Amino acid sequence: PGRAFNVGSEEAVSIGDLAREIGRTFGVQVFIDGKSTPGAAPPAYVPCTNRARVELGLCAWTGLQEAIKKTTRYAAASIRPA
Repeated sequence: PGRAFNVGSEEAVSIGDLAREIGRTFGVQVFIDGKSTPGAAPPAYVPCTNRARVELGLCAWTGLQEAIKKTTRYAAASIRPA
């Protein structure tokens, strides 16, 4: 009780890579408008899931593409007509 746990994957995925993966999953082309700054590290946040893995026995077993599909199916099922 009262303890926070990060869950998910420790695999770093940029927003651009995520957008491209979503495009591949649904067969659409993704265009990214913008340029990175040469030599600058991209901003990133990769949560440490060690505590959840060690204390709760959790592990990531769903790959990114499957997670995108599952999330989309869930969201589509949750939408109610107005």
